[in-house]
Amino acid sequence: MNNTALFLKNIHLLAQKLSWLENDAVVDELKALIITNSHLLNEDKVTNAFINELIYCSEKNVTAEDVAKLIAHLNAFFIAHFLSHPCHVIFIGRDWAAYQRTALFLPTNVEKTTVFEINQHTDPESVRVDLEDDTTIPIVVTDYTGFNFIKKNNIEFPEALTALQFPERNNDLYNEVIGFIPLLTERYEKALSQSDVKSVVVGSSYAWQGFPDELLEKSVNLSIFSGDITYSSSIIKNITETTSIKNFILCIGLYDVFYELSMRGVNTFSAARFFCSINNIEYSFRRKEGDIISEANKQYILGPLDLFILQIYAQETHQQYYGDEALSSINGLMQDETRLKKSVDFINQRTTCTNFTYSSTQILTRVSKLSKLYKRKNSFENNKQVLASLIALLKAKGCTLNIIVMPFTQFFIKNFESDLKNETLEFIESITDNTTVFMKDFSTHDAFGPEDFSDADHLNFNGANKLCSLAKQLGIAL
Repeated sequence: MNNTALFLKNIHLLAQKLSWLENDAVVDELKALIITNSHLLNEDKVTNAFINELIYCSEKNVTAEDVAKLIAHLNAFFIAHFLSHPCHVIFIGRDWAAYQRTALFLPTNVEKTTVFEINQHTDPESVRVDLEDDTTIPIVVTDYTGFNFIKKNNIEFPEALTALQFPERNNDLYNEVIGFIPLLTERYEKALSQSDVKSVVVGSSYAWQGFPDELLEKSVNLSIFSGDITYSSSIIKNITETTSIKNFILCIGLYDVFYELSMRGVNTFSAARFFCSINNIEYSFRRKEGDIISEANKQYILGPLDLFILQIYAQETHQQYYGDEALSSINGLMQDETRLKKSVDFINQRTTCTNFTYSSTQILTRVSKLSKLYKRKNSFENNKQVLASLIALLKAKGCTLNIIVMPFTQFFIKNFESDLKNETLEFIESITDNTTVFMKDFSTHDAFGPEDFSDADHLNFNGANKLCSLAKQLGIAL
């Protein structure tokens, strides 16, 4: 084991010992270790701050408060020292290329890589590496297959600093929705750069499929599947701050005022957040209690060394999405051109589809699912506040908001929860003033027949064509 790796291991052991005993003898041991390895130290602020705190503690009888402060400095020193040296990653697993795509984060200070790809025929004796003259910090990295292989065959790397199994992304969850991000970004950039864009469409999949990009000349559609009033409001506010666009179209269903995307655990929520994040759009949303995106809690080097090294890489080399596995997963998937293209093609195919293959059973299932939202009175109150704030902004800026209640089949309307529908429509009517806010209810419009819907409650391309024509007749710039 090289001197730096051994030094870091000893630092970690003494940190644990210090946390248990909290006495002067351990501080003296730590001081002796630093003096012995002074030739390994870097000249930087973090190292100097740690040395000064160590000297202070070594010259007095330490208290619990002194120890806590010293460990905090030691923690910062360990991280800075570790990241300032190149690593030698020894990968043991099924597929190194695939692992690099799916790992949530990987070392950025890698200088050398040794790969052992494991299968059922791998001889344990072949998994050996000479680290005697290695000047880098050797770290063993495994996936699930590699970890079990090492454990089963009692393979050890005593010269390595530690062994790591980085958490992997849940790619399947976001495969279908990552395509929204480049599509929305392209449309957003069009809204920012092209003066002939007069309107912006927002909403959910109702809006996405009701106002397809192919039918728009003077507007852009920034809706997203499962989008809600909070997302739509965030988009509109940003557009009013960054462009001269004054006209907005908000498409809603018969339940939207009782619905919040952030409360539903839908995969498009993370796609919406990612889109807003990379485009500097402020997206303020509520989360379920106890399910808050937070900056990671401060961790010290008192636990197992492998967990601490994982924490270092997560915090120090993965800052943009640290503590947020969803955005990290999407960030990784965005680098996979094949997956991204497949998602874009899937979304575009749904938009331009002219099929109408659905049944009364499917409609009843959908109606039953949506009816449960009526219990979300808290979301209703929140959406009232969001819309009140938005409308006040639009009035101040001389903008207009056209709220369009989307078309549905007669069978859908007949079986929909009447109280949910009525309260939604009554509320929208109550905020309509025909000066800033306008409302058009197409929910029972006789222009739409069963052949205009692709499923239980979404327009196909034929239905979208009719809707766009009707909207233009109302004077809405599309």
